[in-house]
Amino acid sequence: MVSLIKKMLFVLFIALSFNVTANAPDTGWVMERDEANTIDWMVDASYGKKLSRNKAAKILQQVNIMSNQKLLDRNMVLAVMATESGFRQNVRSSGNAKGLMQVIEYWHRDKIKGRNIYALDVNIDVGTSILAEYRHRAKGDERRALKMYRGWVDTKRYIRKIESKKEVLDFIALS
Repeated sequence: MVSLIKKMLFVLFIALSFNVTANAPDTGWVMERDEANTIDWMVDASYGKKLSRNKAAKILQQVNIMSNQKLLDRNMVLAVMATESGFRQNVRSSGNAKGLMQVIEYWHRDKIKGRNIYALDVNIDVGTSILAEYRHRAKGDERRALKMYRGWVDTKRYIRKIESKKEVLDFIALS
């Protein structure tokens, strides 16, 4: 059994050593190897809610667009999303936070502008706008921006979760 596991790990290591690209399912988007690995991580991080690779690819594509537009670290946005919703698009918290990035409509009506907050593109647009605004208010301090995003509640544990997920995503990007 141990020998089989070692062989499988060796094959995985060899496969990851090559610069591979793949097509994202049903999107026509050509992904780099790190993006394909990021999608695998997203599926695993969805807390057993069975996020499909196709849905993960759509989320990742939108996060790439929005994080680039707003000059945010893509992996930080993904880590926030994983922590907030486990990549569940239609989730609603007891505090009435909604969607992938757990946006509270009451506080961000100006950014939502009557759009459907559960729509993937709208939720990511609004969530990344909030993060960008908080980072600006925090004078570039990402940890302080995350505390603001969390609402200043249980921030030490929240930031540890975000940072540990971001570290994994950063490692995936380097592999």
